[in-house]
Amino acid sequence: MKKFAKNISIYLLIFVLILTAAAFVLTQPFIDDGVESQDGEVVLIVDASASMQSSINSVSRIERATNAALNDARAAMENGDKVSLILASDEATFLLQQVESENAEEIEAAFEKMSEDPLSLVCNGTPDIKGAMALAADICKKVENGARYADFA
Repeated sequence: MKKFAKNISIYLLIFVLILTAAAFVLTQPFIDDGVESQDGEVVLIVDASASMQSSINSVSRIERATNAALNDARAAMENGDKVSLILASDEATFLLQQVESENAEEIEAAFEKMSEDPLSLVCNGTPDIKGAMALAADICKKVENGARYADFA
């Protein structure tokens, strides 16, 4: 009986760990460093890893991330902030780099292009998250009072 109770405890622990891991996989992390920029800079990073192909209710994670980034970009434009958008795919690249809010058409066009075929943005290998963070850090270094950034995964 003791052996049975011990086995049940181990199986229960494994089950809880699996549930916890599943919760982390299904969540969509958002990183906000909490620094309010005096200079009006917002840097958005969209994760384009293979896991972003998964869907919930027929909407892929990459589509959700793109929509969330667009909403933040629109809010930044309303505040008169500059917007930078980085895609963390096979290689980290700027889709927008310090675009003034007066150029709303350019910002909207970048997101429109991403929305046309969001699954084509997803990389096959490991995304360059480190490179994306380095690009974001470069923007932050240019800003005296810091910048806000978000990673949409």
